[in-house]
Amino acid sequence: MPAIEEEVPSPCNDNCVMNDDDICIGCYRSFIEVVKWPKADKDTRLQYLKNIEERRKNYEAQG
Repeated sequence: MPAIEEEVPSPCNDNCVMNDDDICIGCYRSFIEVVKWPKADKDTRLQYLKNIEERRKNYEAQG
């Protein structure tokens, strides 16, 4: 396994369905983040995780 995957594992939880906003309802990544994840460097992945947390909060607040 490449070192980057060990450092920042994928947030995928095998609930891969995109909503109308092109956000995965399982992991809250955007379609672009899902596509780019495998080749993203550590800093990019960490930014994606921050994006995910913000989206999760926003979607939960919307109910």
